[in-house]
Amino acid sequence: MKSTIITLAMLFLISAISFAGDTITRDFDVKPGQELFVDVNTGGSIYIKGWDQDKVLVRVEIDGRDWENVDVEFKETKSGIEIYSEFIRKRRNSRVDIEFEIRTPKKFDLDLKTNGGEIEIENIEGEIYGKTMGGSLDLENLKGDIELTTMGGNIDGSQLDGQLYLKTMGGNVRLSDSKADGKVITMGGNIRLAGVDGDIESSTMGGNVIYGDAALSGKSNVNEVVQISTKGGNIHVDDAPAGADVRTLGGDITIKSAGKFVKAKTNGGDIEIVEVDGAVDAVTNGGDVTVRMTGDPSEGNRDVEISSNGGDIELVLPEGISAVFDIELAVTKRHHDDCKIISDFDIKVEESDDWDYFHGTPRKHTYGTGSVNGGENKIHIETINGDIKIIKGK
Repeated sequence: MKSTIITLAMLFLISAISFAGDTITRDFDVKPGQELFVDVNTGGSIYIKGWDQDKVLVRVEIDGRDWENVDVEFKETKSGIEIYSEFIRKRRNSRVDIEFEIRTPKKFDLDLKTNGGEIEIENIEGEIYGKTMGGSLDLENLKGDIELTTMGGNIDGSQLDGQLYLKTMGGNVRLSDSKADGKVITMGGNIRLAGVDGDIESSTMGGNVIYGDAALSGKSNVNEVVQISTKGGNIHVDDAPAGADVRTLGGDITIKSAGKFVKAKTNGGDIEIVEVDGAVDAVTNGGDVTVRMTGDPSEGNRDVEISSNGGDIELVLPEGISAVFDIELAVTKRHHDDCKIISDFDIKVEESDDWDYFHGTPRKHTYGTGSVNGGENKIHIETINGDIKIIKGK
């Protein structure tokens, strides 16, 4: 009995030791502007923060069942510091938990790779490249060329300054309080942008894009054209002073305020442009369109192109606009409701007597034409089975 207890105690002690893990610390003298290269082949998280010392400080925490099967290697080169983590022996289903906590000079280039783990970077200026096969990206106060990708996590960035390329294969993206140009891409999530000063092209395969105050707290300050593309979600833009070019294959579009122009296209949703001080090009294949033009009608391009294949259209124009109207309303034979062209401006309305059999479903057409104040801007509107209202704004 006593022998059994001793044996069990020894086994427990061996087990405890085998799971104890290891901590590795290293420090290196470096110069600002050099590079840190990290390749975590074992998978693990990387946390990097800039500081005011000409030194790289590394702390590696290794834990998990197979922690003794991990080798961490450090190299000093002419260009900076290189860090590698590898499995000593290849095994199936190796279980390790590795974290790299690193301090570098604020001005330092980064090249990071991990086979699975989150990446956090803070307070760095330089060329920043990185890829994780399965973790989030948390970015704060970065400046320079930033190109980061995650195969399966969210991206959260704030106070970024420079050229951006951020991509996630299966997560959400949130970018705030940044001055940057570039691309933000997600293959299956939402994009939220607020307080972004720059030209950011946003693209999502199956989520919503929200731009401005509705996305995050803080006031949006956009000096470049807002460009958004999503293949399956709604688009919401609070403020686009330089104009907006947005499109979605299957959702609604809402633009609360825009200057210069709005170009909006959806294959299956409504379009609402609450205020635009400029031209409009709005197309939907199956929804309503509501547009209100504001500002001085004598300034800038005021052309309007609105098309819907199945919805109502309402357009509010400034009272003193100079415009020529070209309106077309089609009503199919199977549509039982009355559809009309209603206008506060002087427009001549004519209805066809015969059915048109040359455009699919038989239909009759109603046309509206006219010119006011010299006809400098072209207003072209067309829809099927919906009312068209043109309202004189105050």
